[in-house]
Order: sequence, then structure tokens, then C-alpha cells
Amino acid sequence: DLGRLRKEQDRYGAALECFDKAIALDPGNVQAHYLRGATLAAAAFTEEAIEAYQHCLRLRPNHIAALLGLGHGLKAVGRYDQSVASYTECIRHSPESGETYWSLANLTTYRFDDATVAEMERHIGGGGLSASSEVHFLFALGKAREDRGDFDRAWHYYRTGNTKQRALVSYDP
Repeated sequence: DLGRLRKEQDRYGAALECFDKAIALDPGNVQAHYLRGATLAAAAFTEEAIEAYQHCLRLRPNHIAALLGLGHGLKAVGRYDQSVASYTECIRHSPESGETYWSLANLTTYRFDDATVAEMERHIGGGGLSASSEVHFLFALGKAREDRGDFDRAWHYYRTGNTKQRALVSYDP
């Protein structure tokens, strides 16, 4: 908890000390390995973050946050195919994670197949998503429709996503 607090305060060195100590005391502490990776990523130590996420996933292969973080790290260092594989594995374990679909959409050359677009639309139509996940699905669908040249539907998804996102963010210009 102290490490998490220090990470939130952007005191990455101090946070890493906490996570390293927790790991030394309990090498199987999955959360400490994950938080170590997240801290390294936030501090722009991307390769080290990738290693920490991979260690976490050796301990718990279905750790959603580690799969997502690993995908982000792999993307950052240009390991496109491995990034896609990590995001795809994340979706396999957590298909309601709109953030993962949005992460795939942010890979500029990635294109969703028809079945995946239909699956995303089912998630949007089915309800039960968190507000944040729904926004991510809407943005991913906007990108998927834009890639297909269906600009009217893309605009609809982007506009709806932005409207819902605006309701989640407190901003006073």
C-alpha cells in the first residue's frame, strides 16, 4: 500500500523500493510484481516494465492489468505483433474490457475484422458495461468504422463516446 501511495505521488524510486522489498519477502506476490511494472512504465523504464509484467504473468497468466500493461509496453518499443498478442489474450480473459479494444484501435495499422466489430457492437447494445468501458468501446468502434470508410457511423460512435466521456470528466475552462 505504501508503494502504491508513493507511485500515485509520482515518487517512483520510493515506490520501487517498496515493491522490491515486498517481492524479496514474498517472491510470489503477484500484485507487487504488477505494481512494480506499472511504476516502471510510468517512470519510462519501458523494457524493465515489460520484464516485470512478464514475471507477473508467469505467476498469474490471466492478470488482466498486467496483460494490458504489457501490451502498452510492447507497443511503445515497437513490438507490434507481441503487443497485439497481449491485447488479444487480455480480451480472451476479459471480453468486456473496452480499454483493450481501444488499445488495439490505437495501433494505427491494426484493423478489426467483421466478427470483432459485431462483438463490440453487441457489448455496447447489451448494457452492463462500466461507463469507462463503454466509452472505450465507442471510440474503438469509431476507429473501426472510420477504417472501413463508414464515416457517418464512425462520427456517431465518436460523438457518443465523447458525450459520455464528458459526463465522466470534471473540467472547468
